Amino acid sequence: MVKENFYAGNGYGSNYGLSQTYASGGTDPNFVGYTVNAGQIGFPTDPRTANQLQATSNKLNTGAKVVEISGVHIGQGDPLTNIDSIPKEHWKEIERLKKLTGTELTFHGPLVEASGMERGRPFEEIGRLQAERQMWRAIESAHQVEPGSNIPVVFHSSNIGAPLETTHKLKSGKEEVADVIVIDEHTGQLRRVSSATFTKDYLKGGKLDVYKGIKKQNEEEWTNQLAGLSFSTYQAKDILNRSLEKIKIKGGENDKKGYLDFYREYVKNPAKAQKIINQIPEDQREIVQENINEIVHGETYLRGQYKNFKDLYNKAYSVAEESNNEKDKRLLEDYRKKISSKISAYEEDPSKILDFSQAMIEGIDVLRKIDPPQALRPAKDFIIDKSADTYSNLALRAYQKWGADKSPIIAIENPPADEFALSRASELKQLVEKSRDRFVKKAKSELGLSEKQAKKYADRLIGITWDTGHINNLQGRGYTKQDVIKEAETIAPYVKHVHVVDNFGTSDTELPPGMGTAPIKESLERIGKWNKNAKKIIETGAWYSALQQRGTPLQQSFAGLGSPIYAMKMAPTWSQVSSTYGSYFAGYGRMLPEQHFNTYGAGFSNIPPELGGQMAGQSRVSGAPIE
Repeated sequence: MVKENFYAGNGYGSNYGLSQTYASGGTDPNFVGYTVNAGQIGFPTDPRTANQLQATSNKLNTGAKVVEISGVHIGQGDPLTNIDSIPKEHWKEIERLKKLTGTELTFHGPLVEASGMERGRPFEEIGRLQAERQMWRAIESAHQVEPGSNIPVVFHSSNIGAPLETTHKLKSGKEEVADVIVIDEHTGQLRRVSSATFTKDYLKGGKLDVYKGIKKQNEEEWTNQLAGLSFSTYQAKDILNRSLEKIKIKGGENDKKGYLDFYREYVKNPAKAQKIINQIPEDQREIVQENINEIVHGETYLRGQYKNFKDLYNKAYSVAEESNNEKDKRLLEDYRKKISSKISAYEEDPSKILDFSQAMIEGIDVLRKIDPPQALRPAKDFIIDKSADTYSNLALRAYQKWGADKSPIIAIENPPADEFALSRASELKQLVEKSRDRFVKKAKSELGLSEKQAKKYADRLIGITWDTGHINNLQGRGYTKQDVIKEAETIAPYVKHVHVVDNFGTSDTELPPGMGTAPIKESLERIGKWNKNAKKIIETGAWYSALQQRGTPLQQSFAGLGSPIYAMKMAPTWSQVSSTYGSYFAGYGRMLPEQHFNTYGAGFSNIPPELGGQMAGQSRVSGAPIE
């Protein structure tokens, strides 16, 4: 039989007359141009089932050398529904399967918001702690299937279904921020602020910039808070002074010091003070009592304002410390040292109340001199801050329990760009660096590790899962292919794990590599400079569901990534073979064309049609329907 006489089919990627590779029998047109060894390519299990033992077995049956176990629960309700439905014996069996087949495993954790923030609800620390507990459950599950090494565990950087800032790519090539989600520190609520909110007059003739507008709003808010505090403090002090000027105790003359001494007795020893009042002439006694009541009112008012002052001071100090603002920290610390003795003296001796009120006024003046803290804070910064607490705590707990060599790696994944929060490379870079920094601080203070040791383990246990399809959504929003490549270049030093996914930049369609417009070659090249051995998981669940396909796109994935067929890592590659013999959709290929069996029939009745067995519904010999 001369195979060249048979038509190879016109399926996707087939080597037929209109193909550029027809004459030479070259590579599959879906080959991305970057070769990945088959041992690094993996496939996820079905996230819709809690029977991950069966799902893992199904993936191993395809010949895959890497499998990503899915701890994701797709649907409403508790994100741990699937994980908590899996008996511990299943995890042990999955580990045995892994050893038996010589494969490697990774783990995709549940879709949990690490910051604990939820849209429509004020932030509460208890929500973050709950998220941390749920994520720890996933880390424990991952360790059960891979107890002897650092299994990557994937968590989405955020589960908030909205970008925290909306950007546009201008013709000049620059990005413009159109609006930003902020958190109101007073209420803990999220809300969106648009640049259209601020007029040019408000921005004093400057360019409409939403961050400039927020900064000015914060400055005004801080000024208003200090103004209110200052007014109330002066009012309380005025009440005290008026009372002191009215009172006459000794010889009918005003004696401010004597009255303050008397007031100390009134607070510390009310019975003794009442005896003194009773000795005052009756026509003066009622006035004295009224003035005492007024000073009590003034002091109560002042102490209430002191609580507000402490809140503003603590907020200012926390912001200065977080931002490493040494100038503001020094001003605040100097003031605290100066007034600490006055506050202590007043707490012991109420007669020092005027000194205490003056110290508060001086403190308000100090607060005016520092950079205004943010009343409206960009939600991106807030969520990164809270998420870093969660990730650093998880990594530290894992290290304490299993050590650096056996702890799962927290691999934070970028969700679909401009659809979810924290989807850009700069945001993930900031999140990882802050999580690592906090791990280092906690490891030094709580575990006694050196700076060098703590940093080494932080870098090892906290990193990124880069999804090439999720970031490619930028192309549908005015960004270019080069912009997407730049994102990969920015995040490359932090990448521990890769999801190799393709699409056309408009939605997360999850195509096999090479079937869309994602710059997979360039992205993998940049990641490869830092981590050549990162596992590449092919996520194509949405594509297979849409086409009602079954199984795993092993051939398309190996062909798209040019994987060598043989273990020696030499030619031919899957991309070359799929071009020569037909692709997944091209029937039996050039060696075994489907029309050949329709015409000539075959004697295989007990094997699958894909391997030459009996065709469903008709005889291969006569073509007659089979009853």
